Amino acid sequence: MSYEDLLGQIYAALPHLRGQLSSPRVVYVRAQGKVYITFDSAVLVEEATFLKMESILRKIFPQKPLALRVVSPGLKDDFLENISAYKQVLTDFLKRNYPASVSWMDQIDWRCDGERITLTFPDEFSLQYMGRQNITARLAQAVKDIFSAEVKVELTVSGDQEARLEEMRRERDKEQLSAITQQELQARYGDGSAPAAPKEKKERKPAAPRPKKEPEPEKKPESIFPQMTDTAIGKPIMGRSIADRPVEMKELASDSGLVVVQGDIFKLETKELKGGELLLLTFAITDYTSSILCKVFMRFRNTRFGKKADDAAPPAPITEEERRAVMDKVEQLKVGMNVKVRGECLYDNFAHELSLSVRDIVPMEKIEREDTAEEKRIELHMHTNMSTMDALTPAGDLIKRAIKWGHPAVAITDHGVVQAFPAAFNAVKKQPIKLIPGCEGYLIDENLVVQGAVPRDVNEPI
Repeated sequence: MSYEDLLGQIYAALPHLRGQLSSPRVVYVRAQGKVYITFDSAVLVEEATFLKMESILRKIFPQKPLALRVVSPGLKDDFLENISAYKQVLTDFLKRNYPASVSWMDQIDWRCDGERITLTFPDEFSLQYMGRQNITARLAQAVKDIFSAEVKVELTVSGDQEARLEEMRRERDKEQLSAITQQELQARYGDGSAPAAPKEKKERKPAAPRPKKEPEPEKKPESIFPQMTDTAIGKPIMGRSIADRPVEMKELASDSGLVVVQGDIFKLETKELKGGELLLLTFAITDYTSSILCKVFMRFRNTRFGKKADDAAPPAPITEEERRAVMDKVEQLKVGMNVKVRGECLYDNFAHELSLSVRDIVPMEKIEREDTAEEKRIELHMHTNMSTMDALTPAGDLIKRAIKWGHPAVAITDHGVVQAFPAAFNAVKKQPIKLIPGCEGYLIDENLVVQGAVPRDVNEPI
């Protein structure tokens, strides 16, 4: 099929795009078995039109998975000056990728100041939720893909923007006052500097001897994250020690460069590559503002010098000692431990998200949350991973934490199900805690659903 035939089918289904699209660029990546199709458009292609184009292309290429991109670089300047006219396409992008945000998405205020886009959320909850989803990096990448514009995205909550503007006004007024004072000095003294006023001489009195103070112990800087410390608990697992303070993961972007982050590991995988010569270590960490994927390529055998041209013999197989030297480092990392990581922040084309190309890993001390109340509470509303879209933690883990905190009892109240009961009863066996099994029920009006029903068998023809 020629490009003209391809455009003809799109124009037939979407006549408003006629003459607005250029010939597509089609790239087939054999390693992925995927077709990438890119159109340049003179007009903005909204979500409904984009999905229709994607449906047409899937029918044309039924045997291959494909990825569609429609870019409008000619709209870049207008987008940066008048973002409100393009708000809908970005809102649709966020709703498609973050369906849980639909309820407050239309309440977000969009502003663009030069090459910075600011999203003002209606409340703190929506801001924190979207911050944990790494929305800043994904939205910046979407703007780059659609408009070829390099922008930085920041998130604020309603009220912060006004406070920031007021602070800017105060700074501007201070600068203007300073400029006026400088002009008055120049007009009065010519060279712009006022003569120093003569200081009165005072008789010095002998100073009383000061009592010697004991040297105070050096205070370590507090961590910016309440559940983490700045104290390393051992030698670096990889690379060198890290003295720099970590940045919040929600601030990371594809142009952040070399950064330091600190967080808890919640995912850990290893995979051998290149015929067993390399080990790919992949782990994900979170500082509870957002999360980031970390990647390390570890070579079982360090080859400093290349093989000679006349040396045709195949390399010796990796020995158990060489493999063990690498695995000893990998096995130091565990899910749940806290680490400080330094690496290059970039967009991973394979994972299709931001990732860190790791250079250094240091294990850090982690503060475990405690319940120090004299009179312990009893949680009467607790969801487990059996509550769809509302919880991720198994009942056993929740009950173990309640036991550790000294709670006398705990209740399970999942959404309309009781599947967590067996695990919950098993967790409280021979333990100093009482289980209160419960369930969230739902009431409906008992009305007749079908009106004018015909009494016949379901197997009868219509």
